Amino acid sequence: MKALYRDRDLIALEKPEGMDCYQSSGASESGHVLGLKETFEEKMSERLFPVHRLDQATSGLIVFALNPKAASLMQRLFRESKIQKTYRAWVWGQTPERGIIQTPLKVKGSPRT
Repeated sequence: MKALYRDRDLIALEKPEGMDCYQSSGASESGHVLGLKETFEEKMSERLFPVHRLDQATSGLIVFALNPKAASLMQRLFRESKIQKTYRAWVWGQTPERGIIQTPLKVKGSPRT
């Protein structure tokens, strides 16, 4: 993972597709975000506080706070849906040249596909 943004309170790391946020059984230390977080902490001499997660199949930015106060604020903002997330998808086949798809990718409560 590489850092794409950093200020005094936050760092945003690029999470690749296929990487868990938490260690699953049999995963190596470098096979999940929190394992890599520990590697970053050793190199940076700073503690990173996770503030949200991304599904294993999703690549994108994952944000860590650099101090407890920023972590608490960011966790509250995510919990209260005050942070707007934008997802982009690669689509094969024919689609309109422009537009917005506003149907859910997964209906809440339905099994994963």
